[in-house]
Amino acid sequence: MKVLPLHINLLVLCTLFFTVTMALQGCINGKRNLSIANFNPPIKSVTWHESVRRRILIESQDISDSSYLVESDSFYSVKYFSGKHLTALKRFTKKSKLISEEIYYSNDGDYELYFNWCVNGQLASESIKYKGNFYGIMSVGNCNGSLQEEGFVFKNVRIGTWITINQGGVLKKTEYGNEYLFDSLPPVVNRVE
Repeated sequence: MKVLPLHINLLVLCTLFFTVTMALQGCINGKRNLSIANFNPPIKSVTWHESVRRRILIESQDISDSSYLVESDSFYSVKYFSGKHLTALKRFTKKSKLISEEIYYSNDGDYELYFNWCVNGQLASESIKYKGNFYGIMSVGNCNGSLQEEGFVFKNVRIGTWITINQGGVLKKTEYGNEYLFDSLPPVVNRVE
């Protein structure tokens, strides 16, 4: 594990602040970065998703007092900490030095907000994990900026209606059922100090 020099830590902190601020701004305005107009899950599931998303973004904005660089064969990963609490992780490709993945963490570590990025800077996907499993609205886009599919997942399983748009722009709805699971979403707990 390598510790970044101070000037790189400051650059990384500025990048983290800008990214979280932009994501939080979209969250506060009630807009996700990716969305299909015809995607209409139950209101309570959207409320749950946006509440969790907002909680993670707010909690991960805590000032990082340390960061660590981890190197693999094809990526650099920078982990940000506030005390012993992991607040964020950013993964950069070695070849392009561009951000390919960002993960933001709730204070209790139960929730994670994932952003995956294309080489051209377009958001490729956004999703939430709770205790290691995907929950909530999952949006997957193409690197040209258009959305490819969107739907709701519960413990890694697609539920309800999913919308898919093919290469030709044709919209398709697929029903996965199990709507009763919308009533079993994990709790959204207030900020842990």
